[in-house]
Amino acid sequence: MSGTSNVCATSSPFTYTTSTNIPSPTYSWTNSATCWTATTGTTSSAVTYSMTASCGGTLQCVVSGDGCPNNSGTSPYMTVGSGVYPATVPASAITWSKAGGSCQYDANIVPVPDAISYKWSMDGGSNVFATTSGPKTTGGDFDYSTLYHVWVCEENTCNTTYSLWSVEHSNTTPGKPVGCQETPIKPNAQTAISNDFKFYPNPANNSLSIEYPATADNTSITCDMYDMVGHKLASWTLPSADNKVTEDISSLQTGAYLYVVHSGDNILSRGKLMIQK
Repeated sequence: MSGTSNVCATSSPFTYTTSTNIPSPTYSWTNSATCWTATTGTTSSAVTYSMTASCGGTLQCVVSGDGCPNNSGTSPYMTVGSGVYPATVPASAITWSKAGGSCQYDANIVPVPDAISYKWSMDGGSNVFATTSGPKTTGGDFDYSTLYHVWVCEENTCNTTYSLWSVEHSNTTPGKPVGCQETPIKPNAQTAISNDFKFYPNPANNSLSIEYPATADNTSITCDMYDMVGHKLASWTLPSADNKVTEDISSLQTGAYLYVVHSGDNILSRGKLMIQK
């Protein structure tokens, strides 16, 4: 049987089909979802239902026909969703998985039924560090042997906006994986560190302005912010068509930070930033 099991009243009607190799088949569709109404006949290989409210159930098609040696039949079925989804990502334990052969980890949470996108934050939602299609990050954003606090929100097939942020997921990453490869950003021997990047004010408070030379070749430039231990706390893309951005740093506490501007593995600028609240 083919057709969607992720259903919303706003996106009905839904068409389902089934196929069989039974000679001279007959079809009989039934559905236990009480708010569904068949808008076509229910005795062919395809059927269309409209959904008038949020409810779910089991969609079944009994297929019969001339079998050999006796009359035979099949009953394909599908469980269809109710169109009702949680307002927030439910609380669950966060787990870790190795990010390839690196010394970093990815975060995992229990999947939310029918979710199609997840956003991840380390500061309660003020800054999003990853958007994924599944309940797992893929960027190796987490250092080993470190306690992290992670919040997640999701978008599902019935929402046009993301859910509220989840409760805090807290857990410590495992130790350094045996045989992992450290992959620090490396300066390019052919490219000197540029003095054309300006960060101000310094000390900063709740916002930070970055001036940089515009590039004509659409080179991707990224600025990463680290604490003094080396944990990455923020990352911003510097648009190649501009030469100045202003970033919100209100979530960063008073203290000293390191910034690194790079294009791929090539460091373009680096320095220290003080934040004073």
